[in-house]
Amino acid sequence: MKKLVAAFFLLSVSFANAQQVSNFKYVIVPNTFIDFEKEDYQLNTYLKTLLRQKKYEIVVEGSNNIPSDLQQNECLATRANIQNVKSSFQNKLKVVFTDCNNSILNELDGVSKLKDFEKGYQAALAEAMNKLPEQKFTTTNSIKKETVEVSTNDTNLIQDSKTNKKVENKPIDVKSIKSKKSVDFTDGLITITVNYKENGTIVITNETTLIANFKPTLRPNVFLVSLKDSKNQFYNSIGYTTDETISFEYLDHNNQLKERIFNKVK
Repeated sequence: MKKLVAAFFLLSVSFANAQQVSNFKYVIVPNTFIDFEKEDYQLNTYLKTLLRQKKYEIVVEGSNNIPSDLQQNECLATRANIQNVKSSFQNKLKVVFTDCNNSILNELDGVSKLKDFEKGYQAALAEAMNKLPEQKFTTTNSIKKETVEVSTNDTNLIQDSKTNKKVENKPIDVKSIKSKKSVDFTDGLITITVNYKENGTIVITNETTLIANFKPTLRPNVFLVSLKDSKNQFYNSIGYTTDETISFEYLDHNNQLKERIFNKVK
């Protein structure tokens, strides 16, 4: 009886995780899998085929053709990887799905006793992917981007995403932003003050300058961030927090996406 209960529990956990994968709009597939660099056995192509059969939208890693919504929010995608599992007289592998925070969502195992490596690994992959439900992405379970209207200059104009009209910002008193829970962080170049609000938002300031506004998402430690570019225009990005760090992705002067990480001042 105990074995039956344990088996049911493991099955329930596995199914719950698989359901999470199906909530993602995109699946990022690398050009090569580390465990199969020397010989691919057509696993890359076959994985894409199996994913498309289950209605997932494929994005090839490193491609220049990235959907615009994914460029703005990488958390719309889960990343797939195939790992080789050592096993005597069997072709065994597992498909690992991770989210934008590199957390494992699910691992699907597959095994085949076919002696031919290519046919055997493909059969194992088919068995593993058979455990994955069809994609069921909806906008209600995605991480939405919103425009956060903040400015330290009342002459700055930004685009209101709801009315599609130019809206003039009112000047912000940075002193009023200070919260009871404020912690200093540094990246070695500048020191910032991170202000934690009761509603879960985070406001980052540097003396009298507002740097960023973090809004919580459904995912722990992942935030929607409002930043200004070099032209003083607002754009949305992603931010992350841990007990010791806070970071956000930003556009450099070449309009390339990079990450800036700040460590807690001790």
